[in-house]
Amino acid sequence: MTTHKIELSWFEPEIQNEMKNYICNICKGILYKPVLLKCGHIYCKECYLANRSNCINKECKNSSIVCENLPFISNILYNKKVLCKNEGCNLSINVNEIFLHFLECPKEKINCKYKCGFSGLREKIFEHENNCEFRKILCKNCSMEISFKDEIKHKQECLMEFIECDLCKEKIFRKNKELHLKNECKNIGRDCLFKLLGCDEKYTIKEKDKHMEEYKKQHQQSFINFIIDVKKNIELNEDKFNILYDEIKKIYNQAMDIYNSNKKFITQEFEEGSSNFNKEKKFNYDTFEEKDFLEKKKKKRGRKKKKIYTKKKRHLTGTDDEEYENYDDDEDDSYYINGI
Repeated sequence: MTTHKIELSWFEPEIQNEMKNYICNICKGILYKPVLLKCGHIYCKECYLANRSNCINKECKNSSIVCENLPFISNILYNKKVLCKNEGCNLSINVNEIFLHFLECPKEKINCKYKCGFSGLREKIFEHENNCEFRKILCKNCSMEISFKDEIKHKQECLMEFIECDLCKEKIFRKNKELHLKNECKNIGRDCLFKLLGCDEKYTIKEKDKHMEEYKKQHQQSFINFIIDVKKNIELNEDKFNILYDEIKKIYNQAMDIYNSNKKFITQEFEEGSSNFNKEKKFNYDTFEEKDFLEKKKKKRGRKKKKIYTKKKRHLTGTDDEEYENYDDDEDDSYYINGI
């Protein structure tokens, strides 16, 4: 129901009987921002809207609003005094200001804005909210908003938190840990560049040059052995390569024979296809827009011919130069016909 319900008990006892004449039949409270309907009933505006803009009397068919904030009722009600409903607050306030007072009343009981479940008087709730474990704070590293109670947990997971590498003791961001271990850590063992050729030794970044110098002859020998093995494999598979080449050449020759035997037929089909394509192109070219363009072009050519003819006529008949200078390409063709 309505959130602006004015209870009858808030009024002083002397005027409660008088206020019973201004009861809303929906919320059963005193009328607040009353509206008059076409059917003659009066309700609080919020109650009326909450009731799907219908009168509670089912017999009333037409229940649209005729008038809002009825002055003959509002002037009576809003000048009346009510007592604050909150215990400990004995302030007497005008009816039209009571809900504004509730927003500031120090004795109003409200809930913690961090939704921790605590509720208390407004005058004490601020002290609780400043120390609430659910209050929001910003992470110093990533500026993410978190709850105070989750600060320690977040710090253990924050990607922008500085951590120490277990191997080289270098300070790095948590998000860069994998990249550091893969490429930058100086104390992690890495596989030799010649591992594929048989070198199973591992070294750190500091030991790389030393390893390459010590195992230089082994690396060279393993590379030579690799080349020899590749050469042997090529020689062993040379017959297979030749057979495959012969098969490919045979298929190619067959394809060329088929093409040469049907060359005339293929060229004829191609020519017929291209001619049909040109016909379709001409047909598609002759659209309504192209027709309109060609018609305008013909009219323009006709105007040029009439202009030349008018020049000749002017020369023979001695027409005034001023008349000819006033010539305009956009004028009607009747001008030139009349000028001939």
